[in-house]
Amino acid sequence: MFFLAVTGNAVLLFLIRTERSLHQPMFFFLAMLSFVDLILSLSTLPKMLAIFWFGATAISSHSCLSQMFFIHAFSAMESGVLVAMALDRFVAICNPLRYATILTPVVVTKIGGLVVLRGVVLTISFPSLAHRLPYCGSHTIAYTYCEHMAVVKLACGATTVDNLYAFAVAIFLGVGDVAFIAYSYGHIVRTIIHFPSPEARAKAGSTCTAHVCVILFFYGPGFFSVVMQRFGPPTASAAKVLLANLYLLFPPALDPIVYGVKTKQIREQLFKIISPNLCPLDYTLLQANLCIPVSPFYHYHKVYDTVKKEINGSHVCTMREPIRNGEIMILASFLSSSPIMMTLSNSSWRLLQPSFFLIGIPGLEDSQHWIALPLCVLYLLALVGNATILFIIWTDPSLHQPMYLFLAMLSGTDLVLASSTAPKVLAVLLGFAHEIGYTVCLIQMFFIHAFSSMESGVLVAMALDRYIAICHPLRHSTILHPGTIRHIGTAVLVRGLLLLLPFPILSWRLVFCQATVIGHAYCEHMAVVKLSCSDTTVNRAYGLAVALLVVGLDVLAIGISYALIVQAVLKFPGGEARLKAFSTCGSHICIILVFYVPGMFSFLTHRFGNHVPHHIHVLLATLYLLVPPALNPVVYGVKTQQIRGQVLRVFYKKG
Repeated sequence: MFFLAVTGNAVLLFLIRTERSLHQPMFFFLAMLSFVDLILSLSTLPKMLAIFWFGATAISSHSCLSQMFFIHAFSAMESGVLVAMALDRFVAICNPLRYATILTPVVVTKIGGLVVLRGVVLTISFPSLAHRLPYCGSHTIAYTYCEHMAVVKLACGATTVDNLYAFAVAIFLGVGDVAFIAYSYGHIVRTIIHFPSPEARAKAGSTCTAHVCVILFFYGPGFFSVVMQRFGPPTASAAKVLLANLYLLFPPALDPIVYGVKTKQIREQLFKIISPNLCPLDYTLLQANLCIPVSPFYHYHKVYDTVKKEINGSHVCTMREPIRNGEIMILASFLSSSPIMMTLSNSSWRLLQPSFFLIGIPGLEDSQHWIALPLCVLYLLALVGNATILFIIWTDPSLHQPMYLFLAMLSGTDLVLASSTAPKVLAVLLGFAHEIGYTVCLIQMFFIHAFSSMESGVLVAMALDRYIAICHPLRHSTILHPGTIRHIGTAVLVRGLLLLLPFPILSWRLVFCQATVIGHAYCEHMAVVKLSCSDTTVNRAYGLAVALLVVGLDVLAIGISYALIVQAVLKFPGGEARLKAFSTCGSHICIILVFYVPGMFSFLTHRFGNHVPHHIHVLLATLYLLVPPALNPVVYGVKTQQIRGQVLRVFYKKG
């Protein structure tokens, strides 16, 4: 989140600062929002990470009061910027002809100065009032940052003034700003309703969606945090602390993503920086006969100048001419009914085996560059987290137990699964390498499905481990001895290889007559099979059988294991014993849900989900391969005391 917040907001500030076409009121306010988010992130997240990673829980009183001021002052400024952005949308939609004369650069500057001044004046009293209080008892703040009311609750003196002032500021900022925003959007909605056509109404409404999303991200958890701090229990619950942290984490991280995805001008400027030499037209866009839909893609030899000129004409948007073995090869796209196709059919060109073209996320081609950013973070988390888990289990003899050996298998599987997909997915989404060779595509298909099957098998093995540990604790070490664990690991590996090896073999025999454009970000089995013009009955039947065999039997085995676990735990004599037994299964259950739910959705929509939007399916299928590898080490690192202790010990040694 910290990386997203810093990188995303810095990129937005750079784009708006360097691109003169973005020097408009809307983007000036967006620059203010990005700057406020940057300061807010830098005021809180470094200390949070120090607490989580290194156990650096101590903070001096002056540092605490300074952090308190920055958090509340810049939160107030962010609320003010959101009000200013609501005003901008109101003027742009309700008074479009006067937009440039009302929101002049001078007016925008004054609004920005007023937002900063208001935030500083209203919150400068927070640290001053907190500093005068006596703190007799505990100095432990049950938060990851110095929140005003969390500090005030530690005082042993009278805190009436602090409570009243904080409540008054919260009401003034929260209620007042929200009321103004609601008033602005009331007028906006009323104006849009009177627009003559649905297209005009949809276009006007779409200009507000990013702002509405940011408002919900900011005020939703913010109001809950304020209410819980003032009217909740004196001790902070885990849910309350988590929501308070998310309140400071989510808006700075998500704001640049939302505006990058929803704002066309920002997307275009970012695209120019990332890919300045690529064709700016979408390859699926038909515009004045300059770009025809991509179908099919072929390689051809012996390009004659006359035909080359025709291809360079109005029938093709992009093409590449790499030199291979001394011959020029051209990659072109055209319709089968075009004159180019007729020329090729009458020529001596030799048709090579087609490469595939990975679109990425169909329908979101303009914004998938932004989507690559969080996916890159997930991939880095998967690499670092799983490598750390493997290193700790390998080097610490006390972790050479069945539970941790199965966890090491899971981490190894996650590493291979993430590395088989993420690099190519990121290259496709960033527009650097859409093409993938036929053989490479089949290899990627095998690795994805084989290691997904292995991960499912490891989850079954972990369920077996939990069943024996809880239902037969005295026989745990004798049943799951090292030899048994090796046999289980080998069985999981062999099952994955044998069941999934036919996937690329069966796909190799298929014929692809025209379409070689995969509406996906990676080579998924059914996405490739659907492109074939030959009979795919065997492929579909075998894919369905493997899915039912692997997922059906594995989920059934896990369900039976947990039914027996629940039955055994309910017979435990004390409530604490039952809670402790269940807590050992919490990490495993979380991983099961993260792995199977999107996996089942992806499988069902590929075969039966004709009404599910394709971009939703592709997004979820991509996350299915990256979220579990990224979250598994985090879940086990947080929930498993031994892993957490070893990680902290490694960092302390390095420090």
